[in-house]
Amino acid sequence: MKRKIAEAEKKMSEKEKISEGFMNLLRLRTLPVGVKLLKDRKELPPGCEILDEPLTFCQFVTYARVYGRTLGVSQENQVCAIAKGNLGFADFPAGLAKRFAIVRTSTGEAFEKILKTGLRIEPGRFQAALVAPLEAIPIDPDVILLFADGAQMTRLIYASTYQTGERLNINTAAECGTCGEGVAAAFMKDKPTVSFPCYGTRRFALAEDNELIFSFPFHHAAEILRGLAMTDKGGFKYPILQQLSSPKPPALYRIREADPPEEYFANLRRLEEEARKKNG
Repeated sequence: MKRKIAEAEKKMSEKEKISEGFMNLLRLRTLPVGVKLLKDRKELPPGCEILDEPLTFCQFVTYARVYGRTLGVSQENQVCAIAKGNLGFADFPAGLAKRFAIVRTSTGEAFEKILKTGLRIEPGRFQAALVAPLEAIPIDPDVILLFADGAQMTRLIYASTYQTGERLNINTAAECGTCGEGVAAAFMKDKPTVSFPCYGTRRFALAEDNELIFSFPFHHAAEILRGLAMTDKGGFKYPILQQLSSPKPPALYRIREADPPEEYFANLRRLEEEARKKNG
């Protein structure tokens, strides 16, 4: 049985292994999604679906993460002007901010400030995108999106800070949650980030009340997954093992004791040895 499992793992692609790792360690409700930004629609790979019905960008992401579909996105079939402005397809249309005056912000100028202070890709840089489940995307994506609840997000932040301890700097107005604060921000910063699904993503793209978005460049995937695995072995698991009782907390939290108990050091030595073996 072990030999069959090992042979199956060898046949899996790198992207399939990464996707499976996140699904297994976090028990995600929907599939990790890969997004590849393209300079021309002609670069879309053969076999991807080109839908006739126009959709918003966040709806394309939903088709990928919920239904497992591999989709081509272009100027013609992506109807959200805000997404086009964030993903480098075009500039924001004149007068866009005025539409949100009073109903979303006190003035049009206030909404324009939200748009201009968010990270976005310069207009004209891209004209198309491939959106697909990470496990099935035929080319390496630029950005990966994970839709997660608050507890899963805690685990992802632990994983992304595991190696260096560098904090995540999150710039949010809960606006452009998928296209801007999700894809564009991770792409432009070249770092992981957390975003809140905007009203459009929640209303038109089925994001649940408890879902947030964790996005990161694809080349960070192995390091984040390793951090997730190591912190899982260290006891920071998902689902979180909750405790509300009188016994002492785990050894790691006994900070008032002069010397932590031996069980803490034994576990630490075991994890360090595993890390040395993996790093060669």
